[in-house]
Amino acid sequence: MIFNFFRTIKYYGAIFISIFPIVSYADNVDEAAKCAATFRVLTSIELVDENLGQYFTKQNLFVYDLIGLYAEHYRNKNFTNGETSRLITKYQLNFDAKSSNGSYFIPYVQSCMGWTYKVSKDLQNSKNSKNIKKILLESATPSLKHRYPHSDWTQMKQIYFLAYSEWEKMGKITPQSIRDALK
Repeated sequence: MIFNFFRTIKYYGAIFISIFPIVSYADNVDEAAKCAATFRVLTSIELVDENLGQYFTKQNLFVYDLIGLYAEHYRNKNFTNGETSRLITKYQLNFDAKSSNGSYFIPYVQSCMGWTYKVSKDLQNSKNSKNIKKILLESATPSLKHRYPHSDWTQMKQIYFLAYSEWEKMGKITPQSIRDALK
């Protein structure tokens, strides 16, 4: 009788899982990597406008550092530069594959700019600059809930598509594709 009970539970459990697929949970490390992937594409604007390219490079480096902080805090793991780069590349290529014109990145351009803006404001407004790590961990976290923080969204969207076009012209290179080519 007990055997039949467990077999029934197993049967209905299998049906439940097949009807409701398991959703992958993305933590702050993954969400920050998605932002870094987005900023990495935006750095390609440097071929057209050096100052804008440098701005997005700084955004990317800021998020890169936050990935390390989040990995230590949320996963109790220290990422190597290679691990961080591979995670960012994974999202960059995954997002790129989801649309033929790069439009899949657009919600991330909006939210990631909003997120880094909030974190930067928290750093600027902090009265406790001695513990930056604490400020960063208590600040906004990456997610699609953030909105673009400036009034020039139309222009920003054009900048993104221009950067995407430049990245496309370069063969959609990533640090991993460069490493692979050098082997």
